[in-house]
Amino acid sequence: MLDLKEVQKTREWELYQKAIQHMYLFNFYEDTNKNYRFYNGDQWAGLKIKDVEPVQLNFIQTIIDYKVAVINQNNWGIVYSSENFEDEKFKPVADKLCRLLNLKANRIWKRSKMDTLIRQLTIDSAVNDEGVIYSYWDKEKEEIKNELIEKTDIFYGNENSSDIQSQPYILIRQRVPVVTVREMAKNRGLSEEKVNQILGDNDNLYNVGDNGEYEKDEACTIVIKMWKEDEIVHFSKATQLVQLEEDINTGMKRYPIAHMVWSEKKGCARGEGVVRNLIPNQIEVNKILMRRAVVTKNTAYPQKVVNIDNVQNPQELNRVGGIIKVTGTTESVSNVFQMTNPAQMSTDVDRLQSDLIDLSRNLQNAGDISTGSINPEDASGKAILAVQNASRQTLNNQVQQLKDCIEQIALNWIDEIINYSNGMILQDEETDPRTGKKQLYNIKVDKASIKKLKASVTIEVTPMSAYDQYAQELSLENLLKEGWFSPEKIDQLQLYAESLPEKSTMPKQKILDICKKVKEQQLYIQQLQAQTNLMTQQANQYIDMQAQQVGENAAGMNIDDDEILKDADRQAYEDALAEFENE
Repeated sequence: MLDLKEVQKTREWELYQKAIQHMYLFNFYEDTNKNYRFYNGDQWAGLKIKDVEPVQLNFIQTIIDYKVAVINQNNWGIVYSSENFEDEKFKPVADKLCRLLNLKANRIWKRSKMDTLIRQLTIDSAVNDEGVIYSYWDKEKEEIKNELIEKTDIFYGNENSSDIQSQPYILIRQRVPVVTVREMAKNRGLSEEKVNQILGDNDNLYNVGDNGEYEKDEACTIVIKMWKEDEIVHFSKATQLVQLEEDINTGMKRYPIAHMVWSEKKGCARGEGVVRNLIPNQIEVNKILMRRAVVTKNTAYPQKVVNIDNVQNPQELNRVGGIIKVTGTTESVSNVFQMTNPAQMSTDVDRLQSDLIDLSRNLQNAGDISTGSINPEDASGKAILAVQNASRQTLNNQVQQLKDCIEQIALNWIDEIINYSNGMILQDEETDPRTGKKQLYNIKVDKASIKKLKASVTIEVTPMSAYDQYAQELSLENLLKEGWFSPEKIDQLQLYAESLPEKSTMPKQKILDICKKVKEQQLYIQQLQAQTNLMTQQANQYIDMQAQQVGENAAGMNIDDDEILKDADRQAYEDALAEFENE
């Protein structure tokens, strides 16, 4: 049997053990499970009470779900742009390439179900301080994969800095079946001795969730280490005793990690969420609700006081509608049977419970009006809308945090595309002129072109809520109705659009694009008009020459001018007009 004490641990494992001690020091594991219990509604975990069923009123989940819904009301999309590309010769190619990359990013987004991942990311951030997405290159399928990582499965070399890219190193913990890891080791050419050193461990104790420690198959922990040398990312992979991958140069300049912290916390890489600050109030609300339940039960079902000497069938006392037989007469039932009259609970208890819930929600800007849980008769539509908009302003910081996170993802994707693809096949689409259907076709793009583009690429993440879409469509419709897209007003409209701020509710870029197209059409019409005038002038000169020649030839022949025009000049004019139309 293998003695683990005699086998040297891998460097990755030693760093991992050090990171675990840090997690324990700051109660990461305990707090994580506690936060998710309170969010999911398991708020009496570990409590043992006889004869009473625990009750709760989970307002924490209501608050979190509202905040997450507000943040994710936008349709997030990744847009690669070549606006700042300076090489004019390459600019048309850069524009084309960016458009192709946008199509590819859209396909990656849909294939990875990023909308679902982003929503879960914001839930993790609100519930447990931090949400993390790990992007990696799948060699077999030659595509980017995206995975949501638990806060307790990632470790930073500097736990005091939230800047991912400045970390001295990053560790990622993965639980993988032993059979799979051994097969992985064999494929990498490791010896049988090393393969046999891949063993199951008790590292499942660090899994998130109350059921996390129960694993169906024997598993072991793989530790991935990433670090930078000369601004280039390297990585290695190891189990407790076996080195699976060692010092691989990825060529990437970025750690393929993107994270969102709910609120920045000074001196902490993980930030701070919402749940932990609501737990004390939630506990008190549950306690009050439990006490009320006990009092209500005692009040509804008071205890019986019976003179057992006078009752012949005591088994009937607890049966609804039962007939109680007594000794003697029934004139004074009170002498035989009485019910206790328990004291009523003060109304202050009910008020305290309601106040705790209302204050907790209002302080989180998740009150009834904000969430829409209010009778419309109690407030006007405009008043409700104003309050809702004001409350959502408090989440601007979280919206920006999420936007920054998605920008990190976009930068990680293009970094991986550049360094892991040997050139790449991008798909473009065109419309079949006969059927009007869009068709996809492949374009081969070499690695050098992508690298050249990356030097000056701009990444934009565009939020677009349903309200924003409607507002922008309405703005464009109004501009069209009022004639602002006419050639006479287009210069003025362009100046107006250029003066708009970048985050304006007006569709700034769309207006500028339309102005550009209108001006291009206007220029084309002017050029066409100039050509028309020139050809008309040439045709008239030709007609005059022909008329003069015909007049000279017809001198003394008494030929009618109309006949001349009909037979010669008119034909020449029609020939010239036909030539112009053909142009």
